[in-house]
Amino acid sequence: MSRSIPAMRPWKSILLLTFALGIGLVSVPSAQACLIDTDGTLDCSFSLRRAEAKTKTSVIPMRAAAPAAPSDRWNAEGELNTLPSLTMPADIDADGVGVSFGYTDSAGSSFIEIDRVDFTGEECVARGNTYPRVRCKTDGGLFVLAPRSALSFFKVIARMNKRTIIPFPNLETLPLAVVVHSPEGKGRGDTIGSDASECKYTASKQTKLTCKRLP
Repeated sequence: MSRSIPAMRPWKSILLLTFALGIGLVSVPSAQACLIDTDGTLDCSFSLRRAEAKTKTSVIPMRAAAPAAPSDRWNAEGELNTLPSLTMPADIDADGVGVSFGYTDSAGSSFIEIDRVDFTGEECVARGNTYPRVRCKTDGGLFVLAPRSALSFFKVIARMNKRTIIPFPNLETLPLAVVVHSPEGKGRGDTIGSDASECKYTASKQTKLTCKRLP
């Protein structure tokens, strides 16, 4: 847990909120595909820039042996506008955060979750006051919320190892999707791969898929 963030003067908070709202209105990428929130509304506050999934087929020997430990992994990077929340870094530090990995159906309207990792507040630490950086870590999982130069904007980094990705469909033909489950109870998600050239397999036997947002 981090030190508490000092309270701002009312007029300063209003000024920061107004400025950040102005930035948010002009900073959402036009090509971004918004996922449907759990409350049924569209949310474009998270922009997914890169996603990767890698699965490893275990070779089971003929003799009896314990099941192999999970060895799949998935990674994601993006940008998050934390508004309307003004305290999300502190909230994650206190209550934790969840991150889901999956894809959208052929109609692009439903999120199909393959894996989810949740971090508790005890596994998250925030450092800094005005622009806190949050780092959540557990065995095989890492989530980072790093401040950007613009108010309320943060870089999101997710590194999830020791996972079991089942099923692992032909994701190259489906948009990958990542959802950040913030403490406010809202799923902020985005997709990548709507353009066929954004995703490609980078390993033999199609076991590693890498997606990058085109400029």
